[in-house]
Formats: sequence, C-alpha cells, structure tokens
Amino acid sequence: MAPSRRRGCRDGAGLHRVALTALRVTALLLTVLGSHSAHAAPTPELDARVAAAVQKTRDLTVVYTDPLGEGSGTDPDPRVPGAEVDCMTWVQWVLALATGPEVSAPERLDALRYYGGQVGFRTRKHYLDRWLAWEPGPLAAVDLSTHPARQTHRVELEPVLLRAARGERCRLWREDARTFEAVYLPADDLLADAASWEPGWYVLTGVATDKYLGMYGQEVGPMGQVHLFLLDATAAGRDGRAPADWTLWHASTLRGVVFEDRLGRLLGNTRTIYRGFVPYRVTASAPAPPPSLDPPLEACGGPTDPPG
Repeated sequence: MAPSRRRGCRDGAGLHRVALTALRVTALLLTVLGSHSAHAAPTPELDARVAAAVQKTRDLTVVYTDPLGEGSGTDPDPRVPGAEVDCMTWVQWVLALATGPEVSAPERLDALRYYGGQVGFRTRKHYLDRWLAWEPGPLAAVDLSTHPARQTHRVELEPVLLRAARGERCRLWREDARTFEAVYLPADDLLADAASWEPGWYVLTGVATDKYLGMYGQEVGPMGQVHLFLLDATAAGRDGRAPADWTLWHASTLRGVVFEDRLGRLLGNTRTIYRGFVPYRVTASAPAPPPSLDPPLEACGGPTDPPG
C-alpha cells in the first residue's frame, strides 16, 4: 500500500481547484449525469461507448498511486488523466468518456470523483466503500438481497490514517461515517450467477481478505472494496461463451497496463486476496447528486484536528 496515496487499488495479478456556486453545480450535474429519478437502462449505444472508451484508454500507463488531484492544495496533481491512471481513476475515466460527449468528459469526471461535484481533497471519493454506498452513479449495484450465496463483510474505515499519510489536517466530508457493509458473492457463486445477468457492461469490485490488508492496508487502515474490474457481459461480448470466458479489463499495477483477462482465470487467480466480488451494472445515466452537500462540509480553521 502506498502510504502517500490511495486507499487500496492493488490488482490481483500482483497482488481548476475551483469554487462552484450551488447554481453552477446543479446545472453541471443535470447536464452531465442527467435529471432522472432512476437509473436508465443500458443501451447498445452505451455498450459501444464503453467498449470504445476501454480501447481509447488501454495504452495508458498504470501506476499504484493515484495520479490525479485537485490541481492545487493538498494534492496539486492534475484533475484529468494524462498518460497515467490507477485502478480507480481508470474506471472513472472510462465511465466519464462513455456517458456523454468527449468534450465534457472532464466535467463528468469531476462529478464521478467528488461528492456533490464539489472539487476538493476533503470531498474526493477516496474510498470505494464510501463512493459506492453514497453516490455510485452511473453504477447500479446488482440486487443480491435474495441470493442464497450472498455474503456480507463489514469494514470500519480509518480516514484519519489516510489524512495522516497525505498531510491533510482537515476532516473529510462525513468522516465520522466509517462503518460500511459490502454484500458480495464468492468467486464460484459469481461465476455461476453471471449468466443470469442482463446483457451489458459490469464493474466488479474485489472485497479484500486479511491477506490483502496485511500487504496493502498498513498505512491507511482497513478497506472493504479495493480493486475494480470492467466485465464485458454485453450480447456481443458473450458471443455464446460461458461466463468463465467473458472478457474482463482492469488497470493492472503489476503489469503497468490496462490488462485484458478472462473472468474465470481472474477469479481463480485471486482467491487468497479477495473474499469475493460485488457486481455493479453500468447504466446510461444516474440520479444527479444534490446541488449542495448534506450535511455541509465542516469548517476547518486553525491548527485543530491534526492528522494522526
């Protein structure tokens, strides 16, 4: 685990800053994500746009540390990918490219990376567990509530450790909300269940085992969902094949590339580091986040609440 960066994004193989007014945020998010009361169903056009975005980004260099930031402040790295991505920023960039015109992809990326679209280190979606619980769009969790093989893993995050690693003394938005549950399927059950899913693109997140956390959770503490994979379960992607042979892509830190794999092989190779996987469907749109944070971001003035 890189102590100065992200909250886990190690793959199984290797193991401007701007002040947006409420009105501008509202207009941006309604335009970028769409004003919908429910997730819009995937379409053949969306399937093709995701595939095109994967191909467009497959030559990017993959690094373990998050190469993006806010352009100033605690993390002055750029807000839009250049030549490098990590596992989380790659998937977010693919989604941003796929869900609208390319010219507005940077704005959609901000909406994906920041709660309420408000750019800042403290409002960034640092943890997969928090992002996918609070503002997952355009991802929609596959309903596992009645699946007989479903498992639940509870994690208690320690954001203060992440802030200490980054030198950020001010508390993250909703920092006290630390307990999250991931409802997942073990590898064999996911493989058996996948054939029943509606055609489309899916994001799978690996749920960390103690072995994974022992290697990569020492500096930032416990994590639940830790790595993302894009699964081509479209009609064209299935092409009459069993789920084990479906194509899966992820930003591999070991190989340093966006890597193409097969679902069955990936599941078999990662049994010791992932308890299982949470499946999310890529949708055509998602509910727009609120125009302001609720609750508001805490004020941070003076030398109080130091990290660590």
